[in-house]
Amino acid sequence: MKSAFSVTCQCGEPITSQTSGTEPLKDTQCPSCKSPIWFVAPLGNEVGLRIMNRAWNELRQQDFTLTIVLSAMAVECELAYFYIKWKTWEFAWANDTHFHDPVKREEYAEEWRNFRYISRRFDEVSQLLTGKNFDSFLQNNGALLKAVENEYPTCKNFTSWKEFFRQELFDRRNKIVHRGEIDFQQAEGKMCFALATALFHIIKAMDTHRIKVMDSQLNPAFPSSKATP
Repeated sequence: MKSAFSVTCQCGEPITSQTSGTEPLKDTQCPSCKSPIWFVAPLGNEVGLRIMNRAWNELRQQDFTLTIVLSAMAVECELAYFYIKWKTWEFAWANDTHFHDPVKREEYAEEWRNFRYISRRFDEVSQLLTGKNFDSFLQNNGALLKAVENEYPTCKNFTSWKEFFRQELFDRRNKIVHRGEIDFQQAEGKMCFALATALFHIIKAMDTHRIKVMDSQLNPAFPSSKATP
């Protein structure tokens, strides 16, 4: 898969660097002012970020159907990554074994595949990382949803954030891959990318919460009151 990452030099010149697969981005220089540009690999799930970046590029190029497919794919990749990461860590912590156990990772990957429905996956990740289901976590973290509420006020017609994201993002993806509907327009592509972006922020907040819990487990003399699930 090809990926294109855009940055803006301090002189204002836009710069785009392209790469394929897991090939790292190459350092370059600004064609205008000749300043060096260094690319640092992000922490966490780089594959999910690359898929999300590809979705953004497809949105810019006005391929809205592919934007929707890639946005949903990026979120599912992110959810799977953190589920397997934390299940593996919990097993390693409980059994004093190596974190990168390929057998356990494959076991948890199979477990993940068996959840099947996105609503179940939202809850499984949220429960694992925060001790609460998806909607309960968001009830206490409303700031994560402000951008969505402001841009798409119809979300208030839903009684569940889980169902809102399922219907507005993943049901659209399913119409494409399961029913062959491909004539989506800009508003739908833009909305799906925005919802995927919001979900990335939500999942990151869950991961941060779980890190605080881990810190309190590893350093019991310095417990964090905010880390209690």
